[in-house]
Amino acid sequence: MFFTIVFNMEMILKLISYKSLYFKSGWNLFDMFVVICADVGIIISYMGQSSMVKNAITVFRVLRILRIAKLLQKFENVQILLDSLLVITPNVSNVLLVLALIIYIYALIGIYLFAGAKRLAELDKYNNFSSFKRAILGLVRYSTGEDF
Repeated sequence: MFFTIVFNMEMILKLISYKSLYFKSGWNLFDMFVVICADVGIIISYMGQSSMVKNAITVFRVLRILRIAKLLQKFENVQILLDSLLVITPNVSNVLLVLALIIYIYALIGIYLFAGAKRLAELDKYNNFSSFKRAILGLVRYSTGEDF
């Protein structure tokens, strides 16, 4: 709560001192967005305790973490890493699409071959090829090594 008050004061003082120039800086607009999201999160937290309200509060709290992005511009090594990450993202997405296609094909083959398999201890109601959904989930579990 203390930091929210400090960030609000910072935003207000900058608005007073810079006047219309405040809105020309992208970082100032970014700070304003984060501060307003934090304020909305605090207001929502006082409104109620339903599950939808708790989810909204979590989203607004996560948005406060975006303030760290402003610090990243000052560290050259981190900036180089982020630039590299942005460059390789399309290539990673291509690899993930090929992986999704392979899982899709193997799921169809698994349904065709093993849909009527007898259920054993390893083939329970969650781990089988009886439906497309179960086949995809099973193949993802097998490929990640989760519980296999």
